[in-house]
Amino acid sequence: MTTRPASPIEFLHPDPTGAGFSEEGILHLEKTFHEQIRAGLHPGAQLVVLRHGIVVVDLAAGIANLRKRLPVTPETIFPIFSCTKSFTAVCIHHLVETGKLNLDAPVAAYWPAFGCKGKEETTIRHVLLHQGGFPWVGLPWQIPLWGSPRLIAPFLAGKPAKWEPGSRMEYHPVNGGFVLGELIRRVTGLSPAEFLHQHFLKPLGMTHTYPGLPYWLFPQSARTYNTDPAQKDAQFLFNRAIIRHMYLPAASICTTARDLATFYHMLSNLGLYNGRQYLKPETIQQATTLGYDGPNNAPNKRIRWSMGFTLGGYSEFLDEDIRLMGKGSTEKTFGHPGQGGASLAWADPASGVVFAFVNNHFQNAENAHRRAESLANCVWDALVNKV
Repeated sequence: MTTRPASPIEFLHPDPTGAGFSEEGILHLEKTFHEQIRAGLHPGAQLVVLRHGIVVVDLAAGIANLRKRLPVTPETIFPIFSCTKSFTAVCIHHLVETGKLNLDAPVAAYWPAFGCKGKEETTIRHVLLHQGGFPWVGLPWQIPLWGSPRLIAPFLAGKPAKWEPGSRMEYHPVNGGFVLGELIRRVTGLSPAEFLHQHFLKPLGMTHTYPGLPYWLFPQSARTYNTDPAQKDAQFLFNRAIIRHMYLPAASICTTARDLATFYHMLSNLGLYNGRQYLKPETIQQATTLGYDGPNNAPNKRIRWSMGFTLGGYSEFLDEDIRLMGKGSTEKTFGHPGQGGASLAWADPASGVVFAFVNNHFQNAENAHRRAESLANCVWDALVNKV
């Protein structure tokens, strides 16, 4: 990976051919984007593709709220669910870089009460790799505590590990985020939202990104829809203003595709953006290097994790070749999806491509992967100048 000049991204001036994409390929990408909305895969969506900081496409279409007939614009705010995890992970890596945290130290070294009931040897690395041993403990009874770190932290600290930390991988939907958030609070004195805003969101100019959505913006944000019975509870929860107002470090950032693309461009460019070095290149290398490749806690499922990101170049479904980040992705491609495929961001440093997609409809895992793959493959097919 090598850095490129990192001037502010000019979203009003897409230049796909200047970025090395074919006109025909970009037209096909745009057609696919709009066809997904017409086919009912989601009411509305945004898609931003960058290459070396040049805007390739900047699309926004459809309806954000069907009852209000609220149209999607580039400024419409969408919840991105678990795509939030990459933001929290980057905050942790910043604290590692500055010497405030050690990835291989037990969580209990910074939070003594956490070190009990099988969690004594749980390290920060384990938590980032979803190997902490406490994926679902306390759910759903903890939901009333989400709005108060003073309540959720001791609640989780007192829960047991379900298996030996580091011995297996199982996705931690929210618990890992709360643990990482508590570490940020303990070593900085700032809430996770304050730290993220101070060190990344504000200086990056991400003015449409909210780690905790203000109540006054809730009516203007995209409502989430769903046809998957397994996700009806998540749909109900995250369509509540009070839940979006809370900051869950694993699940509740609300943002736009433009802001999401800006964040991933900074990461893809080895931490450099608009003259400022946000993270050292070696820190990003550490954060995005393969840390786990194996079973995804389910038959015929596979996952690749780095410390805070999922990686590309493979299919999660062993019986189907469905590549979430598309045919051109590799183990060096890093990103994160959100619940039901309602968000996906990834960066491929080798090509300089950044992809940020948000929509307002949950699908089951296979359909969500196919939806994202179809767009990603259009991007890879359109890329003609590989340099």
